[in-house]
Amino acid sequence: MSDQASRPPVALQIEALIQPGLQLTCDALQYIESATGRTTPEKIGRFLLDVDEPEQETVLDLILFPDETLQLKIETLLADDAMDASGVALIHQDLCRHLPRAPVMLSEGAKPVLVPVDDDAWMRFLERLKLNRRLPVELTRLLRSHLDETDCLRARVMFRNAQLDCTSAHISFWDKYFAKMMAASDRYWPCLKFTLALLDEIGTVVSLENAIMAKRLRCQKHLQQLEDFEYKWARSNMETLMMQGVRMPHIDKAQLRQAIGFLDHILLVVFERPAVFDAAPRTIDLGYAKKEGLADLFKALC
Repeated sequence: MSDQASRPPVALQIEALIQPGLQLTCDALQYIESATGRTTPEKIGRFLLDVDEPEQETVLDLILFPDETLQLKIETLLADDAMDASGVALIHQDLCRHLPRAPVMLSEGAKPVLVPVDDDAWMRFLERLKLNRRLPVELTRLLRSHLDETDCLRARVMFRNAQLDCTSAHISFWDKYFAKMMAASDRYWPCLKFTLALLDEIGTVVSLENAIMAKRLRCQKHLQQLEDFEYKWARSNMETLMMQGVRMPHIDKAQLRQAIGFLDHILLVVFERPAVFDAAPRTIDLGYAKKEGLADLFKALC
């Protein structure tokens, strides 16, 4: 039996994807420049080869952070059952043996730098892949029934990366979600990412619908607070507002509007209901409530 045939398929796939050379991401470059002051490819190369550099471990984790392309390739090799600890250990041993150094591209057209990768770095890399995470059988089944093969793989990767533990209520929610959402929409995958984070934030509740509605109302309240502040700021200045005790909301307006849009979409598509707002009118006491009759009121106003 050849050495290739005896190696774990996932390890072979990882090696095939890494051998052409890993690209330095923007996050890795920014971290290197801010932490070390090194900006040229030559200085960055010397930094990556210096195993005594205290910041090298963090940079190596950024370089080896698995991207979506790598995860999709690996997902095709994973069975519906999660890989057990022994399977992950075999992959770890294989990578440590065959990839003690990882090629990193510092500039286009240049020869890659072979950066040392220790055993701990490969273990952290495998932990991020979450190979031993078991997706519920019901979830896998409904993904296959509602999505084509390509979209199903991408959705599986997103669920594998999520912190969410699917309950029976979640399975019912996802069944309606994937049955009614339009996969061709440009907002489909951002909305799915948002929804996964939303359900993880909500946790275990009696009613997902009520919890999502409550989140929608909180977002609307935050948006109103932000718009009220912008209205006051446009007619005053920051110093005056600070003296009046007005605090600046630390909210990204664009992200807040996007979240509201996603929440409205979820409520309409999954639960078939629009967002409900507090329709009670706002009243302001002008001090005339105790006046009797129009004559007394007119006198007070004048």
